[in-house]
Amino acid sequence: MNEQHFDFDNRAEGISAFSHLVLDHLVTQLVECHHDSSLLFKVKFILGELLNNAVKHSGTSKSVFSLEVHKEHLIITKTDNGQPLPYFTAIASKPNEPLLISYDSIHSLYAVFKNEKVEFYNTEIDNSDIYINTLSEHMGLLIITKAASEFTYSYRQPANIFTVKLNLG
Repeated sequence: MNEQHFDFDNRAEGISAFSHLVLDHLVTQLVECHHDSSLLFKVKFILGELLNNAVKHSGTSKSVFSLEVHKEHLIITKTDNGQPLPYFTAIASKPNEPLLISYDSIHSLYAVFKNEKVEFYNTEIDNSDIYINTLSEHMGLLIITKAASEFTYSYRQPANIFTVKLNLG
């Protein structure tokens, strides 16, 4: 396992440079791993959404990102000391019971509290009538959920911990 930490200053103007730094590092770490050709594409979208979350929602001046490259999977973790997700208490109060977070013409995004963390998953809706006004406010969470093998969130006061797992096979 190889683990690397990166500090992000939660400023919008730093997103591009930070993304390049992390992706360039990841490319060097994946040289010997057998991975799907779409992996870096997925990582770029996931990283972009986590950075967007840091800038827009964390309310803090710093987030810490870590990358763990294992033989069979990659783990990306974003940690900040901001307020917990607004619906965290509602989800945590009903363990193992899925809560609909958002939906649009194409997807439904659910969260369920299991093993001390929130697991996200989505279902697709077969609907050909798609309107831009029906797109979800939680589109970033949906993008990460769709791109990841697993996506979880936990709040361990004072830390928000977003963990994304991608299979390398």
